[in-house]
Amino acid sequence: MTPAFAEILIGVAGPLTGPNAQFGAQIQKGADFAAADINSAGGINGEQIKLVLGDDLSDVKQGVSVANKFVADGVKLVVGHFNSGVSLYVSEVYAENGILMISPGSSSPMLTARGLWNTFRTSSNALKEAELAAKYISDNYSKTEVWVVHDDTESSKAITAVVRDALSLSGQSINYSGLQNLSGSGQNEKVVFYDGVEELPDVSTTLANANVDGQLISLASPGLPSFLTPEGRDVVNRLEAAGFTPGRYALQAYAAIQILKQAAAVAGATDGDQVAAALKRGTFSTVIGEIHFDANGDIDKTEIAIAHTPIKDDWNVASAGVSRVCGTTCPASCNNSCTSGEQCCNVASFQVR
Repeated sequence: MTPAFAEILIGVAGPLTGPNAQFGAQIQKGADFAAADINSAGGINGEQIKLVLGDDLSDVKQGVSVANKFVADGVKLVVGHFNSGVSLYVSEVYAENGILMISPGSSSPMLTARGLWNTFRTSSNALKEAELAAKYISDNYSKTEVWVVHDDTESSKAITAVVRDALSLSGQSINYSGLQNLSGSGQNEKVVFYDGVEELPDVSTTLANANVDGQLISLASPGLPSFLTPEGRDVVNRLEAAGFTPGRYALQAYAAIQILKQAAAVAGATDGDQVAAALKRGTFSTVIGEIHFDANGDIDKTEIAIAHTPIKDDWNVASAGVSRVCGTTCPASCNNSCTSGEQCCNVASFQVR
């Protein structure tokens, strides 16, 4: 008779289908690989990991349904969700039911600013990304007039306010406004930092039509973490050998499972509150390097990429920058070249550790 083994349920949640399914696939695949690797090495405290999937469709209502299903299933640890709007709601459901969550993709400052006991992330806090963006602008455009533009949402205003305030402290002259309230002059070239949901081509056209000249700058996805460990590189190679192209979120999901395993070992338990307590006092070895969480649940690593392009009303291909990628983000599959007709941007990437 085959002996029964105890199992530890870990929820893995994100947009597994729908328009953002590519990101959900990254999270699921990273978690799958991590769980398989850990199980083959003996599991968590001698128990095997069983992943329980939840498809939130990037929708708040569906996300809450997934969270309630995890509660009913007895899940105490969750890797997810991806969208910040979903994570903000489900984290409260989890907190009320003793469930710990580590998001591998949500960047909203509000996610960790509320002081919930159970909320952590292996992705960056957008406010820390904004601080790095301000440093980039200050280092590279110190003698240029700077405009900081938001899209009138509260999230965009919070992020751009950090950039505005940091640049003001450095002595630069700042013009701060919403995207729909612009008026410019072609007499002085400017650098415009934009944060919002509109794509760069549309923003460039809006700026050009408002007679704003110069360079448009925005945050972009940095692609694979530059601080990958040798173990992380091995995971990337194995994922690629399996026919899957891993991105940042796959590695951050893999790291989240690693962290849960190590924290559970420290706690000697897999209850959410005990693992959370261990997370707040430990340092964890992961595929993206040594991870330490601050009191709010944010990691001590931040990495950004800067997309920049000339402001013009017929935006097509950028003409300045460090490396070229397809679209307004940095997919690992781009390989520094773009197929005919694809929109391109240029990216300079740097990080703090």
